[in-house]
Amino acid sequence: MSPPWPRLGLALGVSALLHLAVLLVLREPAQWTKSDFPLVVLMDAPAPAAQPAAPPDRVSPAKPERPAAREARKATPAAPTPAESSNARRPSASVTAGPASRPRLLAPESGLADAATYVDASQLRRGPRLVGPFAATYPPQAYQQRRKGVVLVQLMIDESGEVSEAVALPGASDDLAAAALGALRRARFHPAEGPEGRPVRARAYFAVSFVLE
Repeated sequence: MSPPWPRLGLALGVSALLHLAVLLVLREPAQWTKSDFPLVVLMDAPAPAAQPAAPPDRVSPAKPERPAAREARKATPAAPTPAESSNARRPSASVTAGPASRPRLLAPESGLADAATYVDASQLRRGPRLVGPFAATYPPQAYQQRRKGVVLVQLMIDESGEVSEAVALPGASDDLAAAALGALRRARFHPAEGPEGRPVRARAYFAVSFVLE
């Protein structure tokens, strides 16, 4: 059995070296600086502010449509728009009459036996004039067909303002001409005045206008 001295001496030598190393470490701490170690700061990050939740859209649940209501809605005609109502509006009719110039065409002949005693309009000091407003009826068929026009009428008016004869010149439809003649025969006139300013018999011309607006 070998003596224990060599191993004991080795153990003592190692122990001495360890103690020496510890003493060196304890004597050198002053040489370490803060720059030798990185600074790490740990901080709790603030939580993000909670965004208010958008209110949900309030949508009422659609009620199922009953079959009877659906059929009634299909059968009910839509109300007319203002444009359709204005297009369906009935036009307004008016009939007016006023003196006119002698036509360039040949004037119709008069059927009166004393037609020569009626002074021509070119020789009158003042022609005959209507007494009061003129009244005439718009022919129904012409109104329905939206027809309008002007009827030129030759009148033979005596010295009292009565219409002795009325003849429509060619160019107008029969119903408009008949309405114009009937209205002028019923009308009353201020008599025409001759060169001396006295009432005379006169041959005059009136235009009757049938207008739709």
